[in-house]
Amino acid sequence: MKMKYKLLIVFFTALALELNSISCFYFLMHKNWTGMFLMAFVNPLMTLPMSHFSIECTTFKERFYIALTFAFGFGIGVITIRPFII
Repeated sequence: MKMKYKLLIVFFTALALELNSISCFYFLMHKNWTGMFLMAFVNPLMTLPMSHFSIECTTFKERFYIALTFAFGFGIGVITIRPFII
């Protein structure tokens, strides 16, 4: 798989993971334990693409790009998603 497709998958995974994390806090604030448990259960599964692509990389430069893309995904997720949920 080409590196740019890996980076897109990692970026959107980070966005979805941030949405899921913020939703988990929302359910916690409203004492919805079922929703919180489901969100907490899904979070580790959503990190699998980033873990897989990090292991698959052969150079430090590729790992750096994946980590940077993951960080940008989280940053964009916090800026865009948090105001609508919390």
